[in-house]
This record gives sequence, C-alpha cells and structure tokens, in this order.
Amino acid sequence: KPLPMVCLDGDGYLRLNDVLNVYPVSRAAWYDGVQKGIYPAAVKLGRRSVGWSRAVIRELIANPPKF
Repeated sequence: KPLPMVCLDGDGYLRLNDVLNVYPVSRAAWYDGVQKGIYPAAVKLGRRSVGWSRAVIRELIANPPKF
C-alpha cells in the first residue's frame, strides 16, 4: 500500500506518523534518537499533543546524522 504524501513545505508541525513516513526509522529508534540528541525533540502543541517543526525535519533530511 502506498505511503501517504507528506508535505514538508512551509511552516507548521508534523505529527510523529508523518515524520516517520518521510524519515523511515521505527518509533522506538526515533524516541531513542531523541533521547540521545540525534533527532530533534518534539514541541508541545497542546495539553496532550506534540509535533515536530517542518523546518527542523527538512534540515534533518538534508543533513542526516552520521553514525
């Protein structure tokens, strides 16, 4: 089944599922990377909601971490 298209243009925030569609790592690997400072931390959008800045994700894709 094809992955849904995720728009990285402009401002705004992406939810984790969208981030993982454009940067394909597992949820566990993503959160482990966030904890270790490899991937960007989430921004609190509401009481029970977080997201990642589109600009930060564009930068991560353009300059992926070296392992």
